[in-house]
Amino acid sequence: MEMLFHELLMQSNQYQIILENFQIFDGKQTLGEIVFLVRDHFNEKDLHIELCVKFYIYEPSENELEVFVGPNHHDSLLDKVAKLKKHQF
Repeated sequence: MEMLFHELLMQSNQYQIILENFQIFDGKQTLGEIVFLVRDHFNEKDLHIELCVKFYIYEPSENELEVFVGPNHHDSLLDKVAKLKKHQF
């Protein structure tokens, strides 16, 4: 997915890639990664873009987000959204 997104950005007149897959370290420990840092030339702003792609299986349930479960039922879309909100935003 990152390769496809990279190609889309390369074809755009609006966006220019500044950084791609740039890892951030504190000594030997990895703190995180910038997937894409792009320049929006139309709005004159820099944008940090994170891509998150995961496939979920649909299983009917009462709760809309609980219907999507990960491989082997180890997680759900609801769990992933909660982790993103708590740890990455």
